[in-house]
Amino acid sequence: MAYRLEIREKVRTGTIAGYLWYEEKSQGLGSRFVSEIEEMIEYITQYPYHFQVKYKDYREGILKKFPYVVIYQVHEDLITISSVFPCKDDPEKKQEYK
Repeated sequence: MAYRLEIREKVRTGTIAGYLWYEEKSQGLGSRFVSEIEEMIEYITQYPYHFQVKYKDYREGILKKFPYVVIYQVHEDLITISSVFPCKDDPEKKQEYK
């Protein structure tokens, strides 16, 4: 089944913030961070039900090399990527990201 993809603005702002933070730590690290997010979104579009439901109908794709999750929902043929959440933040803040 082909899924439509919707990416919310919080994903873009979260990705940019992470990119800037990692790039400040080491040149090129920010680009690797963005690449891993893009790979995760691609994986989610191919296998949207791979990750378990964590809260209500939200799922979390866990990045392998960076402490972030990609929070998303699946409704019929639509995948909505809600946010990119830094796991080092307080988990209670996740609700704000959705």
